[in-house]
Amino acid sequence: ARADPPIRLLRRARSRGEDRGLRQTAIFALGNFNDSKAVTRCVEALNDADVFVGWNAAFALGRQNDARSLPVLERFLDAGYVERVAHGYSPTASATKGGMGSAPIFRPEQLEQYRVTAVRLLGQLALNDRINGADGALREKLRKVADQDKQLKVRQAAIEALKKGDEGRGGADKGG
Repeated sequence: ARADPPIRLLRRARSRGEDRGLRQTAIFALGNFNDSKAVTRCVEALNDADVFVGWNAAFALGRQNDARSLPVLERFLDAGYVERVAHGYSPTASATKGGMGSAPIFRPEQLEQYRVTAVRLLGQLALNDRINGADGALREKLRKVADQDKQLKVRQAAIEALKKGDEGRGGADKGG
């Protein structure tokens, strides 16, 4: 059987070993497919040497409420992590360096949007008690972002995610 076009694209990118932009695009496209092959490829891509290939995979899996997206999404809660990654990221650096270079290529509002998106996806995942855990650990992380984050849009996204979760739980779990 012939592979779907995004899977063929991903195979081609892997065989070349260096084209991170192609891998990013392929994983983003695979995220629009809800089948086992696409999910498997996205899970594999979570640990790609390129941080933003992993981000695209986590984004795709998070939209499907897949808990395997949590580690990558949770890293994007940390503004310092996002800043370090973005500052050191170079789209032309070799794959073996993980895409790290010297010149920043992201505007601050782009970095903020990555974090807002991570918060929204984590909020969606926190609605699932199996993912959130009996101790509510994921909601606690979101509560900390809502209370303390320096970026107002990120804080607002966390507040909205928590409010949505409270409404979904019939108003329970409003402590803070």
